[in-house]
Amino acid sequence: MLKNFAPLPDAGYFSMGENYALLEEQHITAFIPPHGTYKGDPEGFTYDKEEDCCLCPQEKKATFRKVKVEPKNNIKKKVYFTARRDCKNCPVREGCIGKGHEKKAGITYYREEYERVIRRINSRWGKRMKGLRQSTVEPVLGTLLNFMGLRKINTRGIKQAQKVMLLAASAYNLKKLLRFKPEKSQPAVMALPRPPAAILLCLLRRQELERTCEMGKVIRRNPV
Repeated sequence: MLKNFAPLPDAGYFSMGENYALLEEQHITAFIPPHGTYKGDPEGFTYDKEEDCCLCPQEKKATFRKVKVEPKNNIKKKVYFTARRDCKNCPVREGCIGKGHEKKAGITYYREEYERVIRRINSRWGKRMKGLRQSTVEPVLGTLLNFMGLRKINTRGIKQAQKVMLLAASAYNLKKLLRFKPEKSQPAVMALPRPPAAILLCLLRRQELERTCEMGKVIRRNPV
């Protein structure tokens, strides 16, 4: 089990109910926005969690019938149908089911996992994690795709593609290193130990001799 690990990919990366459920089983807190195909409750219906049914605008129940996996996008759904007797004399039947006999409604099988992720993303913590992703990960990917030639890999095989990726990453890091400016050094004041008296006398005597020599040079250049 991974500890202190919180994946922060974008909505296009593994944002499916099966992945949400798998991450929760592994006790991993994910911040993956749901993809655009997730719409929550069916249009015009309200889901009742306690009775596991959907209520239409006319307050008629659509009960659970089966679990279906769509072959096109491999999405697992729970399918609900209204009763024919409820739709037979419904005042909005023509605009709802037309010539059909019952109304069909589909809800993703992982509705609870989706709702938990959405609440987590909309929380203060989720917004902070989103900002972290946008400031650290996305600029790097954008630079590699748009300026480092990684929008298309012209090699064959995973190993060759990995070499291209390593070269592009090295170029990115070198460019960042060349632009790196260290912080300005601040002067530090440190108390030094007091020198012995003999050393101080020698230093003072040397300064006096230097001043005397300088005065002699000035007098020679400018005699009275």
